[in-house]
Amino acid sequence: MAKKKLELNCANIQGIYATLLKRFTMASMIFLAISFAIYIFQWIPSYIDIDKMGELIRLRSADYRVAANGPTGWAWLNLIGYSDYLSFMAIAFISGVSVFVYFILVHVFWRCKDYIYTSIAVIQILIFLLAASGIVNSGH
Repeated sequence: MAKKKLELNCANIQGIYATLLKRFTMASMIFLAISFAIYIFQWIPSYIDIDKMGELIRLRSADYRVAANGPTGWAWLNLIGYSDYLSFMAIAFISGVSVFVYFILVHVFWRCKDYIYTSIAVIQILIFLLAASGIVNSGH
């Protein structure tokens, strides 16, 4: 069965959104499965010894970070060469699927000359990025 190419159809933007969301979600789930297999089978060394994980997993988040000598904020990106942080990257990719799709939708809305929806999509992307940046927090 041949894959259908995604074509620009301004009357079916919901269909384009659904197709993009499905494809990105599938790609992210495959990435997660592969990165988890890399971690479990230790094809790439992990930052935290897998045998030590049993005792660390019971700790509160802040205590876990200290005991594991883990990074704070976005510093974990420096550790994606380790299998456990590669899996973390896969989870971050899953959480960013909506943002990736919105980036594409901005282009679709613009090409369809739907400038109001283009503006709304850009604002939503900015809000996603602001939330992910850590600039705004709840004080915890």
